[in-house]
Amino acid sequence: VQAARTPKQADWAKLVAEGNMFTLFGAENLLGPRFSREGRPLLGALMAQLITEARPVNVAVKERFHRPRPFVADPRVHPCVERPDSDSYPSGHAFVAFLWAAVLAELHPDLRMAIYERADRIVWGRVTGGVHYPSDLAAGRRLAHAVIAQEMKNAAFRAALEKCRAEAAGATLKKAA
Repeated sequence: VQAARTPKQADWAKLVAEGNMFTLFGAENLLGPRFSREGRPLLGALMAQLITEARPVNVAVKERFHRPRPFVADPRVHPCVERPDSDSYPSGHAFVAFLWAAVLAELHPDLRMAIYERADRIVWGRVTGGVHYPSDLAAGRRLAHAVIAQEMKNAAFRAALEKCRAEAAGATLKKAA
């Protein structure tokens, strides 16, 4: 992957490394012109809380497997993004991107496929960037889906999701007006 990496792919990998949901899922106007932290403050708050509460799950799994990063395992790999000092498996960026995707797909069911395609593109940026293996991404995705399945059983999470749904509907109405 590194040998075929284009400057455009390297730029995307750098954008992915920044980890901004609004930039990554807002690119190419995927979720409309009001898809921003300012336009969707309830969504921003819900995602921040979700990531804060869920991150220890990803960290615990990383600590269990201790898989070295590709650039550690093979010195021929030269990342185009910052070299994380954490373990590789599962990918934390994939974990977060698929948490985002799951919530966004709940809020925008008509865009579900496009949202998950974007999540796949986002996480592939970590392989292109030289800091993950494809299997790290798959594990991050599975872990995110397990966390979301548990969250969907939580009444407080579902209530917050409904507030975000109303916020998204308001943004859509403003877009149409």
